[in-house]
Amino acid sequence: MDPIGAVVAVAVAFAPIVIYLVRSSHRPDTQEILVLCVGWLIVMMALAFVAQVLIRGTAGYTLMAIIWVAASCYAWVQAGKEKTEKSAKRDSNSP
Repeated sequence: MDPIGAVVAVAVAFAPIVIYLVRSSHRPDTQEILVLCVGWLIVMMALAFVAQVLIRGTAGYTLMAIIWVAASCYAWVQAGKEKTEKSAKRDSNSP
């Protein structure tokens, strides 16, 4: 695999985290980001193990893709809710 392909693969794999961090109004510190990334890496490794060993063929990778899409959608929706709640709270506190 070429280096550009590896960078793109990592960026795509961590897209749910990037989506949440960019859209959310909460600004986490470095430790929170590290925990998110390590946790997501463990989840993806477990899914890759299941895909490779337990579910032979393309069904396992399809399962990984479905979970990745679901996580990306959840990050988008959750960050939007947090942003809306924070702006509503800010608007209600203003005179």
